[in-house]
Amino acid sequence: MSYKSSAYSASVGDLTVETSGTIIPNGESWLIRRFKGSASYIPDTESCLIWDRGGAGELVLYCTHGDADVEIDFTLVGDGVKELEIVLDNQTDTAQSMSASWEGTSL
Repeated sequence: MSYKSSAYSASVGDLTVETSGTIIPNGESWLIRRFKGSASYIPDTESCLIWDRGGAGELVLYCTHGDADVEIDFTLVGDGVKELEIVLDNQTDTAQSMSASWEGTSL
């Protein structure tokens, strides 16, 4: 087992979605253990962790409109193509400071 993690923070412009993705290598299994997210406490902003965003197997692991620090314990099996993405979504008319991170281990 080895430790895996990713973090992303940005001043997200109005009506903008910022992403940062990690591809899990083909055949590897990762246990995603924790998600931390920070958005603006308003309905039009979200900080999310999404597997295979836009694909047939899209899975939202967690989203928050405010601050979150949660254990999620979800196993993902990589195919060398699908991404585990941090998604910072700002659908307001002003820039917002947002961030997210995840932690896990390879199995």
